[in-house]
Amino acid sequence: KVCASSRSRLATSGVGDSAPQAKTTSLMFGYIIMPFMLKKNYADAAVAERVLQDSGLDFVVVRPVGLNDKPAQGGVKAFSPTDRMRVSYIARADVAAFMIEAASTTTYDRTTPSLAYG
Repeated sequence: KVCASSRSRLATSGVGDSAPQAKTTSLMFGYIIMPFMLKKNYADAAVAERVLQDSGLDFVVVRPVGLNDKPAQGGVKAFSPTDRMRVSYIARADVAAFMIEAASTTTYDRTTPSLAYG
């Protein structure tokens, strides 16, 4: 049984302090798609993350690598924004399972983990 605290705030994003990580993980995404195609979207998301971080609320902003619709396989690892990650994809079901876990514990409070298979 999962019982999420009413104080928990969960979000999924691909921006903020993980931008340098995106550049080392995927050159195409980090240097072409982000700055030229998604610039305004990422700027808005960065503002939203700053507001959340400054709010004093407990939160977890989950940043998965590329998403796919494959079945869950487990083995998800939470990386800090400064960790180097391999280019990879992760099942949406595994991201959802991680978010349920994050809502059920204080382990990830006030963090912005990047998710990939470890």
